[in-house]
Order: sequence, then structure tokens, then C-alpha cells
Amino acid sequence: MVDGSGNPWVAADIEIVGDRITRIGDRSSATASGEIRADGFIVESGFIDPHSHARVGIFKVPTADNVPLQGVTTLTEGNDGSSPLPVGVQ
Repeated sequence: MVDGSGNPWVAADIEIVGDRITRIGDRSSATASGEIRADGFIVESGFIDPHSHARVGIFKVPTADNVPLQGVTTLTEGNDGSSPLPVGVQ
């Protein structure tokens, strides 16, 4: 587990029920219907790209293949003034 604070990495189990992470820690005594071994890998839930130009790029590559390959699961668009919607301070 990497918490982003600069602390050393720690091995941990991740319990997932449905599409939700329900517990993180030592789950070695728990039973499960399935198991994915990720020893030596970093497991992440995904990254948010807070500044993309996807509104234009998505028409060039509609499958956005490069985005998930970089670990990005959520894109935002228009935060630099290019939004077609009225974005601003009220």
C-alpha cells in the first residue's frame, strides 16, 4: 500500500464486494469467492485528469485508448475557459 505521504510501502490485502473496496489490511484469514494475486504490483483505483482537452480529442480517438493505459479513469474538461457551458464564479 502506498498512501502518498512518503511513508514506506506496506503489503496489504484489498477486499472488494461488488464494485466497492470494503476493507484494506490483513485479510489473510478471510474467505473469498475469488482471488487476484498482485504480489509485486501496485493496485490503484484510478486517477483523475484534472486538465484535459478530451472534448476535442475524443472525436479523434473515440475509444480514448491512451487514457486507461495511463491509469486515468475520469477526465474533466473546460476548466481553462474552453467549456461550451457557463463555468465561472457566481
